[in-house]
Amino acid sequence: MFFVEKNEVVLAPREMDMLCFFASHPNQVLSRQQLLDKVWGYDFDGDPRTIDVHIKRVRDKLRTHGAEWSVTTIRGVGYRFEEMKNV
Repeated sequence: MFFVEKNEVVLAPREMDMLCFFASHPNQVLSRQQLLDKVWGYDFDGDPRTIDVHIKRVRDKLRTHGAEWSVTTIRGVGYRFEEMKNV
């Protein structure tokens, strides 16, 4: 759990682990494999698309609470955690 604009955001343990890993690597593009290795562990034997499901859930929760940062898809490469630009 963490807070965005004084609003409590509840994340599942894996979602929180992934968000913390992203936050510790801001603006760096991370591949699915990097995320699996660092968040799920090298012995993970599931579908790599599980990353996509977790990313969607985290994005939805961040958007719902008005977070000023997001996880952006870098097509064909992976994902990047970045601050949203105000337009």
